[in-house]
Amino acid sequence: MNKTSNAVFFYGFPRDNVTSNQIRQKIIDLTGIDVKNNMPQIRRDINKPEWNAVVKFDNPEDHKKVLDSMRFFKWYADNLDRQVEIRSLAFDPEVKKRDDPEVQAKNVFCR
Repeated sequence: MNKTSNAVFFYGFPRDNVTSNQIRQKIIDLTGIDVKNNMPQIRRDINKPEWNAVVKFDNPEDHKKVLDSMRFFKWYADNLDRQVEIRSLAFDPEVKKRDDPEVQAKNVFCR
């Protein structure tokens, strides 16, 4: 995978209990890295049960530290009654192009 950005994609935030400031604070708590210049962007889709977030980092060292420290972490949901597991991966902009006809022409389906 060719990394073209220093961004991390977080999957699985509960819809009713997440803000950009909460994500920022969790990153500070777990890694000590402050992302005040690049606040987390929450991807809200009303048709999905969970929301996702993208956070961009200024340097590759911070990016790697967040990926190593926050691969899986707990997030409180439902007003602190239960925890859900959030997962993070390196953000790859090429993944969004999977529906592109040019990319589909190169895909091979095997049974």
